[in-house]
Amino acid sequence: MGSVDESLRSPLHPGAPAGAPAGPGRDRTREPSTLGRRYAHALAEYVSGPREDGLQSAYALGRAGIAAGWGMLDFVVVHGRELAAVLQNAPDSRAAAATAQRAGEFLAECLAPFEIMNRGFRESSTELRRLNETLRQRAAELAAANDRIRELSRARSAFLAEAGRRLAASLDFEATLGVIVNLPVPDIAGWCAVDLVDDQAQVRRVASSDNAPGRAGDGGAWTELAACVDRVLADGASCVQAHGERAGAIVVPLAARERVFGALALAPVSHRADGGETGLAEEFGRLAAMALDNARLYREAKQAIRVRDEFLSIASHELRTPLTPLTLRLQLAARRLRQGQPVDLPAMEAAIRHVQRLASLINDLLDVSRIEAGRLQLRLASVALEPLVRELVSTFALSNPDRVIHFDPGPAPMVRADRPRLEQVVTNLLENAVKYSPGGADVWVRLERSDAQAVLSVQDRGIGIPAPQQARVFQRFFRAGNAGPGTFGLGLGLYICHDIVQRHGGRIWVESTEGQGSTFRVALPLDGPAPGTEEGTHG
Repeated sequence: MGSVDESLRSPLHPGAPAGAPAGPGRDRTREPSTLGRRYAHALAEYVSGPREDGLQSAYALGRAGIAAGWGMLDFVVVHGRELAAVLQNAPDSRAAAATAQRAGEFLAECLAPFEIMNRGFRESSTELRRLNETLRQRAAELAAANDRIRELSRARSAFLAEAGRRLAASLDFEATLGVIVNLPVPDIAGWCAVDLVDDQAQVRRVASSDNAPGRAGDGGAWTELAACVDRVLADGASCVQAHGERAGAIVVPLAARERVFGALALAPVSHRADGGETGLAEEFGRLAAMALDNARLYREAKQAIRVRDEFLSIASHELRTPLTPLTLRLQLAARRLRQGQPVDLPAMEAAIRHVQRLASLINDLLDVSRIEAGRLQLRLASVALEPLVRELVSTFALSNPDRVIHFDPGPAPMVRADRPRLEQVVTNLLENAVKYSPGGADVWVRLERSDAQAVLSVQDRGIGIPAPQQARVFQRFFRAGNAGPGTFGLGLGLYICHDIVQRHGGRIWVESTEGQGSTFRVALPLDGPAPGTEEGTHG
């Protein structure tokens, strides 16, 4: 086990080194900072007397902080330090209270540019408006399609008009599929089936009329149409199989927003598969594709609303949890200072832990924003994986004395990585293992070589993840259904880890059994033994 990382010491701890980094990167209360000195100077000028452009200076400092990579908590820490220095010169408690009030105005204006807490809401609202606009456009297109239907022959018009009416009657995805496969039978075709391309680019049968042949099997009607379906999905053009004067089969594409996402198969058609039946099937396919796309957009809109509501609920709770005791401790400290009493060091250390938790939550939100905007950057170098993991394991062991963390270093692989981001991944996996392990259960950490990869495993004997939920474990805001009510977090850590690992050309996965624990594994490409130098950034 290694020693505790010096960067994890509290910023106000007397033993913290002068140049030690602070959460999550540097300790801004101890290193020289031009921005910090500017803030101190502007704050002193503002609280000392009238100054018309004082609040403008505060706002400009907030903007400069954003450009320099500062967060709200960086300004709060600097503000607290400088306010304490200013209050020492106050002649009495009333003057100190007035100074503190003006200083609070200055800090509030400095933090005005930060919109971190509202970013998730705004992004969800923007996406929801976009989806609603798309739905409105699709509804207009569907209405236009219905106008064209009335120009067709009586028989075709009757069928297509009925199709348009029934497909527009519901935005439920499963109900729309049922209408599509049952409406043409038996008047237009003997059977109907819909195949869609899923997120893994696999073709999957999602609906069919009762008498439609299955996709499996060596013979039968489906085997005969399989190549036809593949061609439709590949080139987006209809495929017709005719057998002389006998009935034939038609496969038409399902396309929306310039993308073919499935195929509609009709067989056997009521008459010979000539241009008339093909045109009818294609028109029905366009209506079906539009209805399915509308239903999918509606489902995504509902999902966006649900994600937004869950995010606001979780974020509000998680951010309020450390904020309430932090406020109480700072108020107590301010009262003791006004009374000329010393500030209790353990209370301040506890307050700093709350600040660090807030910083961690806010950094997760920032990372998600960077990922979604494509701005998460990596600075790659050759990194020795074993000492990095050993140091983090040692840190967790010291901060969690009630449990044993076993470390099997195995070989000492070198990987090409962004060290801080790699530390973020390992830290998150260790935090998860500790968080979801009851009663101080042991945790096992292992390093292995597998082909041309280094594999890190973090195993716990905790609550595990229910099997139906394991496919969602790396999604945003995911929290296992069996997690206790006291479990904190925004459900962003594993989502961020997944993105970081993928950007390194690796992969991350989980093996879990509910009630028996989980094992998270990270595989990264190996690097040569020579130490690397910092390279350019990669989005």
